[in-house]
Amino acid sequence: MRRFILIITLVIIEWKKHEWISYFIMEVDACRAEAYLETDVNNNVRFYEKFGFEVIAESDIFNVKNRYMLRISQIQNQPAISHYPATKLI
Repeated sequence: MRRFILIITLVIIEWKKHEWISYFIMEVDACRAEAYLETDVNNNVRFYEKFGFEVIAESDIFNVKNRYMLRISQIQNQPAISHYPATKLI
């Protein structure tokens, strides 16, 4: 199974966050892959859960609670495609 790892190094502008994650989820589903992310912000956990992510583990790092989240593709039994033309699928 293919797995995408979501790494955010910049703060996403709040009003663009929904648009950005929607596009990311569309790509993950098109590839029938899993998506993984980590967050230490409670509001982000609730936000990502709306898009099908589930907390699969937790840990404390320097007294900060971190959640590790996974989302399984919502598209099953269909050929993998990408909406992004530069994506090469193997």
